[in-house]
Amino acid sequence: MVDFDNKHLYRMIHIENIPNILENGITHRNSTHANSNFIPMGDSSTIST
Repeated sequence: MVDFDNKHLYRMIHIENIPNILENGITHRNSTHANSNFIPMGDSSTIST
């Protein structure tokens, strides 16, 4: 059995995405506050999940 209380998940973000995150928080791509200039980082299959 996995103890999810002791697991950590980290998300790396591109430095160019920080201003939008500070202004709007972490948003979904369909959000009205989504970053239209979002720069993805990492494995695209993980990001899409």
